[in-house]
Amino acid sequence: MLDARCLMLDTGGPFPGFRAPSNRGVKPLLQFISVPAKPDPFANFALFARFLFQVLSIAITIIQPLAFSLLPSSFKSMDPTELRDYLLSFRGVTEEQPFGPEVVVYKVMGKIFALTTYTTPLKVNLKCEPRLALQLREEYAAVKPGYHMNKKHWNTVTVDGSIPQARFQDMVKGSYDRVVKGLPARKGKALSAQDPTTTEKPGDWRREFLRDISR
Repeated sequence: MLDARCLMLDTGGPFPGFRAPSNRGVKPLLQFISVPAKPDPFANFALFARFLFQVLSIAITIIQPLAFSLLPSSFKSMDPTELRDYLLSFRGVTEEQPFGPEVVVYKVMGKIFALTTYTTPLKVNLKCEPRLALQLREEYAAVKPGYHMNKKHWNTVTVDGSIPQARFQDMVKGSYDRVVKGLPARKGKALSAQDPTTTEKPGDWRREFLRDISR
């Protein structure tokens, strides 16, 4: 049998490499032998996580349009023509542009209840009860404080399909009802006497304009 001391090299003294019987000035030979490092499991996990994230991103890009097309109609967003038709479906509503051609304003008995620019993404300003306005902002990312409006009483709603259509229609009707409720008695009585729907004039340029930007 080999003496264990033979596995040692002398690193000091007048005779380098001389095998010494004692451990003085001697280092184990094993420390000069490189041992392969253990594989890092966390590095492999990070690579796998990155790969999985890339696969999911590609899958979402491909599947999202298909999934959206299969959603119930209640979750599909209105296009500009549908929004305009709904705004004009209330009694006594007029469509005006007092702030220039970019902004379309909807009034009932001269009082504003909705504004929109019919741009992309489609947005509309709606009046709302203050506490409900805060609640809607917390519930839906598409509901923000009213842009260029009194933020206590107005919300800006992005019509992107993230809000169920029935809920969005309730917001529009709530804005209309809130304005009607605040009308003087004389105007309220005059509104009640009007035709329940607004008749659109033939050849209305706005309908053609909205049809063009909806494509």
